[in-house]
Amino acid sequence: MNDVEVLMTTYNGEKYIYDQLDSLLKQNYDFFSVSIYDDGSTDKTVSIIKSFIKENNLSNWKLTKNIHNKGWKKNFIDAVRFSKARFLLFCDQDDIWYENHINEMTEIMKDNNDIKVLCSNYEIISFSNTVIDKKKYFKNDSTLNKIKVSESNFNVLRPGCSYCLDGDFARIQALDWLSGCPHDQYFWILSLFNDSLYLYNKVLMGYRRHDSNNSGLIKTRKEMVIRLEQDLNLIKYLYELKSRQNFFPNNTVEQVLRKQEKFIELKLDIYRRKNLRKIIPLIFKYQKCYISWKHMVLEVKNCFLLN
Repeated sequence: MNDVEVLMTTYNGEKYIYDQLDSLLKQNYDFFSVSIYDDGSTDKTVSIIKSFIKENNLSNWKLTKNIHNKGWKKNFIDAVRFSKARFLLFCDQDDIWYENHINEMTEIMKDNNDIKVLCSNYEIISFSNTVIDKKKYFKNDSTLNKIKVSESNFNVLRPGCSYCLDGDFARIQALDWLSGCPHDQYFWILSLFNDSLYLYNKVLMGYRRHDSNNSGLIKTRKEMVIRLEQDLNLIKYLYELKSRQNFFPNNTVEQVLRKQEKFIELKLDIYRRKNLRKIIPLIFKYQKCYISWKHMVLEVKNCFLLN
């Protein structure tokens, strides 16, 4: 059994899937497997994957076609449940991994047993693989930082495609997955609350930005309310998990959960009732819940502009 397993989910990704597969093939780490779960693609995604595996004689790459469309969230969680390796890496269908991605991430995991989820930095690439945003505020000095429990770090600061996970930890947590919760948000928060979330300050991938992967952007007030209701359900669920798991540090986790609960409840009141008078109290009282001042400005804009 390979120590490392790449978990890729696909759905109608014919436009960019070859580039991603090719970047996996060019990794400078030899001993890993790739498990691909297609969620009912109606384009050429499956045939491209099959041909790539056959042409390169990749016996340790496996393609599974889902009988029914699960949606990307459950597809990733089920991929974790079906996994067997010591280390797991989430992989999207449209990015490009730089050749040292797997090697550097897994070596850090092997040397640090306390890490359950390790994230890396990335740069934005266009449809033509051109770097369009180097994320200048991201470090690229190969340092390793623990992400500590705080109001702002409750926000997911890196996408799931940059994660390397301890397999045993991931499979156990996947059993308690809250239906509808994005896989990256779920594992980010659970590892944060287990004092085992780390960031590797190295750009290891090109994260592709195009129209198809912007579908999760909030465009209406109704969509914002739905998103906030989901976040509030997650908070309540985390209270349940807290009673079953030994979150650390326990008192800090309790404080962050209570602060986030009040924060989301106030935002819900603003968006549901268009209660714009509460925007200023929201920003001042809960400024630590935002990632940066830019996100606070965006919040104010959304409160006024979303219909």
